[in-house]
Amino acid sequence: MIAPFAGLSEAEQQTLFKLPIYVTALVAGADDNIDRSEVREAIFLAHLRVKQARPGMTDYYAIVDKTFEDDLKGYIKTLPKAAEDHGPIVEAELTKANDAMKKVAGNDKTFAIHFYNSMKDFARHIAEASGGLGGLLSVSPEEAQSIKLATLEDPELY
Repeated sequence: MIAPFAGLSEAEQQTLFKLPIYVTALVAGADDNIDRSEVREAIFLAHLRVKQARPGMTDYYAIVDKTFEDDLKGYIKTLPKAAEDHGPIVEAELTKANDAMKKVAGNDKTFAIHFYNSMKDFARHIAEASGGLGGLLSVSPEEAQSIKLATLEDPELY
């Protein structure tokens, strides 16, 4: 466990450890097409963030990365294809994360802010992963809306 997660239930911790999976599914699936480049980018990011992440986040990503690829691929297989069908399922998981994040912010607000910003960055990278010229100018309007992660509350506002 990582120190800012102290006092969280096992379910709350698991929700937060799986948050990059939910972010990936929400953003990549916003246009009804979770493609291989988006999945590859998510896996790459999870690996990369073990070594290069916002302050205090490398321990988090070290735990996430252990099962990320299998968990992501398994989660995607369970989701309906259409964004209108899977969006609410994923949004429900993001909503669960808000309560846990409030507890994390009570333990370490700086970590909670870095965590939130890391998820926003993760979302942006996933949105930019497919299409366009080398991934540039490839963010669909649906993905552009989803990278805002509107359901996830900003801990700076607590």
